[in-house]
Amino acid sequence: MKKRRIFLIAAVLCAGFPVFSLFAQNEKENDAFFSFDLHLGLGVLPFANAEYIPGGSEPKSILYQTARLSPGFRLGKFGMDFDFDLNFRFDGGDNGERPDYRKEDWEYDGAWEFFNLYVPKIRSVRYGGEGDPFILRLGSIQGITLGNGFIVSSYTNEMFAPENRVLGGTVNIFGDLVDIPYFGIDIFTSNVTRFDVTGGRFYVQPLKAFSTSIIKDLEAGVSLVADRDPFYFGKRYQMYDPALLAFADDAELVSLFDLDFKLPLVHHPLFSLTVFGDRASQKAKTSYMGGISGRIGGVLLYEGQFRALDKDFIPGYFGASYDLYRGEQYQVFNAGKQGVPGLEECKSYLASLGLALFDDALIFKLVSEGPVNSAAGRLYNWQGVFTLQEGCIPYFSFDILYDKRNMADFGDFMDWKQDSMVKARVNYHSGPALLSLVYALRHIPTANGLDTQIVAGIEGRVQVY
Repeated sequence: MKKRRIFLIAAVLCAGFPVFSLFAQNEKENDAFFSFDLHLGLGVLPFANAEYIPGGSEPKSILYQTARLSPGFRLGKFGMDFDFDLNFRFDGGDNGERPDYRKEDWEYDGAWEFFNLYVPKIRSVRYGGEGDPFILRLGSIQGITLGNGFIVSSYTNEMFAPENRVLGGTVNIFGDLVDIPYFGIDIFTSNVTRFDVTGGRFYVQPLKAFSTSIIKDLEAGVSLVADRDPFYFGKRYQMYDPALLAFADDAELVSLFDLDFKLPLVHHPLFSLTVFGDRASQKAKTSYMGGISGRIGGVLLYEGQFRALDKDFIPGYFGASYDLYRGEQYQVFNAGKQGVPGLEECKSYLASLGLALFDDALIFKLVSEGPVNSAAGRLYNWQGVFTLQEGCIPYFSFDILYDKRNMADFGDFMDWKQDSMVKARVNYHSGPALLSLVYALRHIPTANGLDTQIVAGIEGRVQVY
């Protein structure tokens, strides 16, 4: 009875589309204080099977047809959007011959699981925008960085979407809110129902009033970030390495503390230069970083860092692929206590080169980091980013991220079979219609090594006026 009731609710939501469409308005073309819009989405996506175990009878992934109803409204500076997804197939059930729906999207056990499941159906909540002294965003977190990125660098909470959606949040507070324009606060959490990965940065610009000073743009900040549940996603997959999950029940809080500064010295359109530095602590272990970044000719992006890393310290601990490696990184974080081999103290580097063309509508960037000299446990990481904003090429846009970890040398960069992560989305947007091709590759730690998961599908969305 419970399953039928949930299926009926989802069907009514989707069937209600023609009624809601009568009152829909296009927010982009409506400058009124209040506006309402509605999207209908259809697509085909494979979902990772949480019941899959290597060598078992369950398939690694299940292909579903998807229907999405997405209402949203704007009231002044406040806006809210919802996603009601019905993922279904016609070859489901025990005998594989009857219609079925993805139960993980609607069924729950207990009040806590209810919040974990239904709160993420709020796609976004937003208050304020660029130039406002207070900005609130709830939804997906895509590439958040605190300060110079020494402890939080391009973190995202979308690693296990769409099968495990979470609602994250960011808050930006500027001193103008209280008429003191010399400070700011940035806060984020990966999941507002659990507050597992949570952190913030408080920064000051003490010389901002001295407009003629060469160091007027000096900024100094302090950051604190913690993960109170390092095995949050690992506990949701039966295939996850039980050797890692053995530490899940009594896992302690992961926390990192950072002091940073950055100082733009040159602002010329043909050349810019910023110097920066950090001092970060992980337990009783302290590491340092100093670097430069800027542009040459307005189009060439560059960055270089030199790092002095203490034993077991992981720079950029909360990185783009953090949710994939939370359990493994926790072992390093707590290596001394658990008897797991850690990382040797070393000198390290980060080097980045990129191109930004057509007023930053097209960006291509490569990042390399690793030890200067050989050190036990220290390997090389590479990352490639390629983005195209809509308008540079009519109708098209895309975002591609390739993150490759734990390489012994440069030749491993193109080895897709181990310790790599790919996320890509190619969009075609014409009028009210948006068609997207999505692709994701990730590796889940299992008892038999890394297991590859691939998500590739098509999503379509139409805005109704």
